[in-house]
Amino acid sequence: MLKLLNKMTVSELAELSNLTKSYISQVKHGKCPPNKRLLQAIEQYQSRDSKTNGRNYDLAIDLFLRARNSGVSVGTVEFYKKYLTKALPELGLEPKAKGVSKYIHSLPCSQGGKHAYYRAISVFYNWLYSAKSGYAYRADLNPIILIDPPKVPKRVMPSLTKEEVDLLIERADGSRNKAIISLLAESGLRISELLGIKRKDIDWDNRII
Repeated sequence: MLKLLNKMTVSELAELSNLTKSYISQVKHGKCPPNKRLLQAIEQYQSRDSKTNGRNYDLAIDLFLRARNSGVSVGTVEFYKKYLTKALPELGLEPKAKGVSKYIHSLPCSQGGKHAYYRAISVFYNWLYSAKSGYAYRADLNPIILIDPPKVPKRVMPSLTKEEVDLLIERADGSRNKAIISLLAESGLRISELLGIKRKDIDWDNRII
C-alpha cells in the first residue's frame, strides 16, 4: 500500500480520498502519517485496480475532463470523453509513438474519424505529459510529438451563384425568410449562429449584427 502511495500523484490521491493536496503532499514527504481515510481510499483503489487488470486510465480521463471543464463547452468535454474511453483501454498511459500511430491507422472509420481520434488523443497526452496533470511523466517522452495527424481530404462544398441566391430571396415567403437567406448568403454564418441571434445583438444604427 505504501508503494502505491508513493507511486500515485498528489492529484490522484486527493481525488480518491477527497483530502487536500497540501495534506497529501505532507504525507508523501513523510511529514505526517497517512490517516485512516487516505488508507481506505488507497485500499479501495487497489482493489478496483486489480479487478480491472491494473488499468488506471479511468482516473486519468476523469482528471483530464475535470481540467477541461473550465473554459470549454459541454460538447467539447463529451467529445473528449467519447474518444478517450475508446482509445485509452488500447493505448494505456505510456504508449510508444509507433503504437499510437498504428492504433489510429487501424481504426475502421473514415480519415475524418481518425483525425477526430487523433485530436482527442493529442490533447490528452499533451496534458498528461505536462506538469499541469500532476503525473510525473517527462514531456520529452510524450508519444504524440512524434506523430503527424491523419490527412483529411479537403471537402469542396457546393455553392450557389448570385443569380440563384437572388431567385431564392425573390421567391421566399415573407420578409423574415428573405432576411434569413440574405444574411446566410452575405455573412457565411453557421445555422446555429443565426438561430442564436437575439434582438440585443443587432445594432440598427450601424447596421451590424
